[in-house]
Amino acid sequence: MIAARVAEAVIADVDRSDVTHIGTMLKALVNDPVAQLAIDPAIATAELLAVFRHDRMAARGWRYPSPTEVSTDLSQALESLTLALAARYRRYL
Repeated sequence: MIAARVAEAVIADVDRSDVTHIGTMLKALVNDPVAQLAIDPAIATAELLAVFRHDRMAARGWRYPSPTEVSTDLSQALESLTLALAARYRRYL
């Protein structure tokens, strides 16, 4: 499913270092559609992740998450992004 691949790619893109981020951007330039959907600022896929993480931190009272919460948040972010992206892509196809 494209949405799941894009969700994984945007999480990886947002969480990686600047050096590896450059590699992802170069990969997108050579026509990797998943990378393009994940990092193109005009599409704003990373914004969905930022909103999810903001809401999760606010619900936690801005407390730094435990390792277990980080793992849970990551899997829930992936699921949430996949569903949101799948709905978005269905609207356009």
